[in-house]
Amino acid sequence: KDIYDLLAEKTSQDKQTKKAGNKPVISVYAATYFSYAKGSDNHINIGGGFTSDFHLTNKLKLSTGLAIAQNTLNYGNGTEPNSQQHEAAYATLAKEVAQASGSPVTGDGTKKSLAVFATNLGGTKSYNASLIGLDIPVNLKYEFNPQKSDAYVSAGLSSGTFINETYRAVYSYSQVTKESDTHNSFNGFDVAKTLNFSFGVGYPLGKYNRLIVEPFFKYPLDGLGQQQIRFGAGGVNLKLNFRSLKK
Repeated sequence: KDIYDLLAEKTSQDKQTKKAGNKPVISVYAATYFSYAKGSDNHINIGGGFTSDFHLTNKLKLSTGLAIAQNTLNYGNGTEPNSQQHEAAYATLAKEVAQASGSPVTGDGTKKSLAVFATNLGGTKSYNASLIGLDIPVNLKYEFNPQKSDAYVSAGLSSGTFINETYRAVYSYSQVTKESDTHNSFNGFDVAKTLNFSFGVGYPLGKYNRLIVEPFFKYPLDGLGQQQIRFGAGGVNLKLNFRSLKK
């Protein structure tokens, strides 16, 4: 090849690379992480989803998508969430105890007063929450050097709902153990209640695709789900980025 052919080939490659770089990047990923909350044991969970990255500037992208995630929280040894998180369970327990023992329930008969009555009868042996949620993140991603590496940091907020919420409380009173289960699905939508932070490093797979290792951390800004538990997660996403070219 002469110099003109080489220049033409190089120009064509640059155009293709630029074209690829300006297109949205689609990623699918699997996640392994631990869920945490005050008073709860940390548990390993899994999830997965997809994201799409849209260019705002050469180094800045808007990233959004959809994920499904499992979160498990276990409170034991007398530890329990705050009263708002199990008023309904305590209220049910109080009514059953009052009917069985003939003890009067003082107060105005609301869930809160019933919860206080049940609390005075005995302690919580354990309280478990199993949550399967849909997470919709909206993050800003900053790439340090898009032309030479796939290193970046990302931060933003997540909103979402829960496909399934299962809460199990085990209470004791008068040397008797009582279990109470609560189930909910799509009970509400939590808007921007989780703060996201992550950073990633990419490795090439072919000419345009990348394998991304992305450690992440999610911090609760408010209570989530029907029982309003403040919980977060931290772990690693393993992402596969796809970038196609239009002919």
